[in-house]
Amino acid sequence: WFDLPYDPVNDPPTENDRAHNLAECSNMGVCNRETGECQCHPGFEGAACERLSCPLVRGLSCSGHGRCLNMFQLAEIAEINGDATDYTYGHTPNDPQTWDYNKVYGCKCDEGFESYDCSQRSCPTGDDLTTDGLKELQLFKCTSADIGNGGFKLMFRQQVTETISDQATASELEEALEFLTSIDDVTILFSVPAAGICESDNVISVTFESELGDVPPMTAPADDLDQVTVTFYTDGADVDNIYSF
Repeated sequence: WFDLPYDPVNDPPTENDRAHNLAECSNMGVCNRETGECQCHPGFEGAACERLSCPLVRGLSCSGHGRCLNMFQLAEIAEINGDATDYTYGHTPNDPQTWDYNKVYGCKCDEGFESYDCSQRSCPTGDDLTTDGLKELQLFKCTSADIGNGGFKLMFRQQVTETISDQATASELEEALEFLTSIDDVTILFSVPAAGICESDNVISVTFESELGDVPPMTAPADDLDQVTVTFYTDGADVDNIYSF
């Protein structure tokens, strides 16, 4: 059955955890008596017309530029500002608020495409012309228990760098970050330019030149810390308020 999970007049519940009786073609199609197959109404699909279909463009689901997923699946891969979320939909069995978790489908568009049917190309985004054009600035400091033998990785928008040595230079850090598909261009400053990244109480400044707006903070995955501790100081503050470069 596709329709609402509770209809006390036309289809009252008959027992616990059974809101509907079974319905031929889910009441969203017509049974072909010769073939024993359902001919679904537009917008529905499945052997019993039991779920919504994703939009078709030129005969292609999601225009051929996305994946057709149900609400349960879409919640699992939901993102906010490029970062993963802890959203769920339909994880609790028999929850009347999420009865449609595996019946309503939608498009998850490929990168570079958007709209409900993934039929439109995405254009580059830029800072709002009414703002002062401030760029995202993030600071961190790392310390190593064994300089020359330690390392760490940085994560930004679910992308993780290769291991960064505890003696890495500013240019090496920049190369590691810009290798990520989630970062195009950053500017790196060390408070002690002649020292390695985790030496001499260095504070590292990362300015995002191409990822505009309030981007999510970088993190250092705990499983990838090798004799190194990484501390993040701020998200977007003026560097002079934290450390004099």
